[in-house]
Amino acid sequence: MALGLVLALWLAPQLVRAECPAGCTCNKNGAVMCTGSIADIPSPMPVHTYHLILHATHNNLSSLPSPVFMGLSLLEELHLDGNQITSIDRMLFEGLVNLTELDVSRNSVTYLDADVFRSLGSLRFLNLGRNLLARLPPALFHPLARLQHLMIYSNRLQTLEAGAFDGLAELRELKLHRNPWDCTCSTAGMLDWIRDHENHILDDPTCQEPFELQNISVASVRHVPCPTSPAVRVTTSQGSVATPVHNPTSNVVCLLLPMWKDLISYKSDKKHEDEVPNELVALSYFHASC
Repeated sequence: MALGLVLALWLAPQLVRAECPAGCTCNKNGAVMCTGSIADIPSPMPVHTYHLILHATHNNLSSLPSPVFMGLSLLEELHLDGNQITSIDRMLFEGLVNLTELDVSRNSVTYLDADVFRSLGSLRFLNLGRNLLARLPPALFHPLARLQHLMIYSNRLQTLEAGAFDGLAELRELKLHRNPWDCTCSTAGMLDWIRDHENHILDDPTCQEPFELQNISVASVRHVPCPTSPAVRVTTSQGSVATPVHNPTSNVVCLLLPMWKDLISYKSDKKHEDEVPNELVALSYFHASC
């Protein structure tokens, strides 16, 4: 939401004091802001609340009981960012069928239940950035058919299931950076999806593993190294290290030169070679099917 609109909400005249929880500010438009040294969700919340901001300035808010938002069926925007929330109950967002914006960034969330977003079919904006998430359930985002903006940057994610974003036909913006992405065979499906949807990814996520691809853009990885690959390491005159990927069916080894996005394709004799034969010719941007 634009800063101007936020300011307009809080500067709106005729503030409504009735039904407004202690420690919160409410206005006639249905906006509620609760800040300060809050350790629990203030109650009762006005039933007409459509915009709710909960921000504990002294980081006292660490948990949210599941019934806390019950009855707020008109709620459209929920901001829980900047607290110390460590877990989210699977029923926390139940019944929030009109919610379009959810921000849980800058917390300490380590785990999300597979069904936690099942009621949020209207959601268009979801920010899970700057948490401690190391893995996400494969179908976590599947109920979010109208989602347009998804932020999962600055977590501890190494891989995502190949179908993690299936059904997100309206997705326009995806941020994945500052995660230790594993660019090996285990993430081949995710890497394929990222390459096919580069126009949706507005940042530049990089590989953490394997060592040969460290700090290389995930989108530039065309063929990922697999455990069964021949142990071929190539150093060019410019110092670029090549990583092999072996396809046992075609008996072809594809060498990825990440800095150039070059590929060399050559026939292998099924032995673990120490170096690439001198007669190989590098083909810039050559696409080999491995």
